[in-house]
Amino acid sequence: MTADGEIIDDGEVVGNTWQIRITLFVAPNSAASTLAIERLQRALARYEPSAFDLEIVDVSDDPQRLLRESILVTPTLISAEFGQRVVGDLRNATRLEYFLQTLIRLRSEGQ
Repeated sequence: MTADGEIIDDGEVVGNTWQIRITLFVAPNSAASTLAIERLQRALARYEPSAFDLEIVDVSDDPQRLLRESILVTPTLISAEFGQRVVGDLRNATRLEYFLQTLIRLRSEGQ
């Protein structure tokens, strides 16, 4: 492992242990989902590209995952690893920033 938390396998970097996985669940053809994607991408642009691993899930492609992740409405942004979530179109930039900063703090504390 490198000082940056990257995992090395046979001399090649294969992953970043510090990267925080977040998932945004969206509905197709939803204005709120489109806004959430745009706002989240804009917020993430302020961080190092390797800080977050964003997965966008179209709920129509995997409806069973909604049940597994306890998603009741879209859009919903989660960090399954840290048990955190934000529901809605992410229009509250302060709340979104707090969510992202909380995840970074939890990661740095090793939780």
